[in-house]
Amino acid sequence: MKKAFALLLTLTLLLALAVPAAMAEEEFVIVDGVLTKYNGPGGDVVIPDGVTSIGNGAFLQCFELTSVVIPSSVTSIGIQAFLATGLTSLVIPEGVVRIESEAFSSSSIASLKLPDSLEYIGEDAFSYCEKLESVVIPADVSYIGAGAFSACSSLTEMTFSEPNPNYKITDDVLLSKDGSRLICCAGGKAGSYSVPVGVSEIGESAFRYCNKLKGLTIPDSVTTIGDNAFFGCEQLQSITIPDSAVNLGEGLFTMCESLQSVNLPTNMTRIGRGDFYFCRSLTSLQVPEGVTDIGSWAFYYCPNLTSLILPESVKRIDANTFIDCGRLKDIYFGGSEKQWSAVSIGDNNTPLTAATIHYNSTGPAAETTVQSTLPDAVRYVPYSYSFKGNDGASFALTKGSLPAGLSLAANGTISGIPTELGVFSFTVTETYPGGKVQHQCTLSSVYQGAVDVEQQNVPGYGFVETATDNGRVDDQTVGSVAELTDQRTHLEGAFSEFQALYLDAQKLTRDVDYTAEEGSTVIVVLEETLARAGSGTHTLAAEFLKHSGGSSETVYTVQNFTLSGIGGKNVNVSVKGTPIVWWDAEPYIDTNSRTMCPFRIIGEALGLTAGWDGSTREAYFTNGNKTIYFPIDGKTARTSEGKTVQMDTAAVIVNGRTYAPVRYLAEYFGLTVGWDGKSRTVSVD
Repeated sequence: MKKAFALLLTLTLLLALAVPAAMAEEEFVIVDGVLTKYNGPGGDVVIPDGVTSIGNGAFLQCFELTSVVIPSSVTSIGIQAFLATGLTSLVIPEGVVRIESEAFSSSSIASLKLPDSLEYIGEDAFSYCEKLESVVIPADVSYIGAGAFSACSSLTEMTFSEPNPNYKITDDVLLSKDGSRLICCAGGKAGSYSVPVGVSEIGESAFRYCNKLKGLTIPDSVTTIGDNAFFGCEQLQSITIPDSAVNLGEGLFTMCESLQSVNLPTNMTRIGRGDFYFCRSLTSLQVPEGVTDIGSWAFYYCPNLTSLILPESVKRIDANTFIDCGRLKDIYFGGSEKQWSAVSIGDNNTPLTAATIHYNSTGPAAETTVQSTLPDAVRYVPYSYSFKGNDGASFALTKGSLPAGLSLAANGTISGIPTELGVFSFTVTETYPGGKVQHQCTLSSVYQGAVDVEQQNVPGYGFVETATDNGRVDDQTVGSVAELTDQRTHLEGAFSEFQALYLDAQKLTRDVDYTAEEGSTVIVVLEETLARAGSGTHTLAAEFLKHSGGSSETVYTVQNFTLSGIGGKNVNVSVKGTPIVWWDAEPYIDTNSRTMCPFRIIGEALGLTAGWDGSTREAYFTNGNKTIYFPIDGKTARTSEGKTVQMDTAAVIVNGRTYAPVRYLAEYFGLTVGWDGKSRTVSVD
C-alpha cells in the first residue's frame, strides 16, 4: 500500500511539473528550430535557447510586447516578425545574419545598434519606427532594402560602426558607396537639403515621411526616382524635377500637404497613380507636353486645386483621379474640342467633367505685378483715387488694409474719408478677361496743418497742389477757439462753387451746423457744432468745385483748430420739465456729441441709487431689481440681467468727478431723451 501511494505521489508530482512545460510549448510554437508563433501575454519576453530563426509574423501585432531577449542561437528574423508591436527595447545578438522586410516596422524602439554579424536588412525592416532617434549599422552589411529606415520621423543620426565597402552615410543620408544611389534620408532631417551631384537614382521611399524637410534640390544627374520617393513630406512647399529624370515611379508626392509649386520634367509621359494624392495646398499644375496618361487617384483630395493645364497629348484619364477636388473650375487644354471629346475619362471624375474647358489654350494669361504709390490722403478730408484698369476689369483688395474710413469699389475707385493716420501697404487685384494685375500699393494718411496748406507743390494732394493764395483757409479766422461762439471762416478769393463742409470726417448739415453765403466763400460754423466737437484739435475741410476752361474739378481746403475747455458753454438738463440744479459740477457735451452728467446728481434727479465699485472701476445706478454698470473709459455697459449695452462714448473721471452718458442711463430705465438746440437743453421724460 505504501509503495502504491508513493508511486501515485510520484506520478502526481510529475504531472504537476509537466503542466508548465505544456504551457511553455503553447506560448512559443517552435517547429524545427523556427519560432513560428508567439501566443503569450506580452510584456518582457525571453525567447527559449535553441531557436535558430524567428518566423514570419511570429509576434505580429503583439501590442503588449515591451521587450524581448533573443538568444544567440538565432541567425535570421523573418518577414513582419515583430511588425506593429509595443516593443520599446531591443538587443539583437551577434549571430543574426538576416533581418527580413518589415521585421520591426511600426515598433516603439528609440535607439538601435545592429550586430556586426548582420549582412542583410530587408525592405521596410525598421520603417515607421517613429521614436527611433539613432541607428548604428555594421560594417559588413551587403544589402539594405528600400525604405529600411523610412518614415522614422525622429531619426537624426545614422552611422556605420566601421567603414562599409557597399554603403556610406553623408549628412545623415544613406548612399551607395559610389554615391550614385540615394537610398534613405533620416526622417528627422529638417530644413533644406540638396541631393549631391552625381546621384543618378533616388530610391523607393527615400524621403518618405521626412516631415520636417522644407526644401529639396535635385541635380541634373538624377535619371530615376522610385515609387513614393517623397511620400508624406508634409512641409515641402516647392520642388523641381529636372528634365534628366526619365524614369519616374508612382505616388511621388502623396501626402505632401504643403506642396504648392511643382515643375515636372518636360519628357514626362505619365502622371502616376496617386502622384498628388492628398496634396491639400496645391492650387494649380502644368502637365508637361508629351504626357498621355493620368493614373487613378493622381489628384485625389486636392481640395484647393482650381486649375489644371493639360497638353493635347493627353489621351486617357483613369477612374477616381479627381475625387474631392471640389474647387476645380478651369481646365486649359492644348487641343481642340474634338480632341478633348476623344479623351478617355474614367468613372468618378465629376470635378473634372464639371469644370470649364478652355480649348486650344496654354493656360491663363500671365499675371503681372505693378508697384504703385498712391496720392496721399489727409485725415478727415474726403479722398478719391481710381485705378486705370483694362476693359472689363474688376478690382478687389486681396492683401493688407486701407486706412479706416476708405473703401475700394469693384470699379477700382478708393474713396471715403480717412480717420486713421499711418503708412498702409496693400494689394489690389485687378481681374480682367485676359488675366490679372497685382497692384502692390502704398498709401500714406497724414495730418495736414494750416501751415502745410500754404506750401506749394506738396506731392500727391490734389487740393494742396491748387491751394494758392486765393485757395486757402485764412488761418487768422479759425485757429484757437477759447470761447464757444459762432466762428466765421473766409477764403481769400473764391472757388467757383461751394459744395460741402466736413468736421472731423463728419459731413455737416447746411443751415443746421453751419451757414454759407450763396456765391461767397464765407462760412459760419455754429456754436452748437463746436460744442459737440468738444475740446481738442479738430479738422475743418471745405469742398468746392473749381471751374476752368469748360471743365470742373473738386478741390478742398483744410483748416485745423483747437477748442479749449471740456465742452465750452454748459448744457442744461431737465427731468420731467424741472431743470436740474448742478450744485457740485456741471454737465457737458463730449466729442461724441453725448451729454455727460455728474453721476450722483443725475442719479438723484432720476430717483436712482448711484454707487461706485472701486474693484471694477464702475459707476452704477440701481432702481429696484434693475442695475446698469458703466465702466470708466469703456464703451460696453452691463446690466443686472446679464446683458451688455454698446455705447459710442464712455463714462469718464474729470477733475475728480465721475461723469456718465445721460442718454444710455435714461433709456435703460425706460425714459425718453430729447434735445432743444435753441436753449441747449436735454430733456428726460
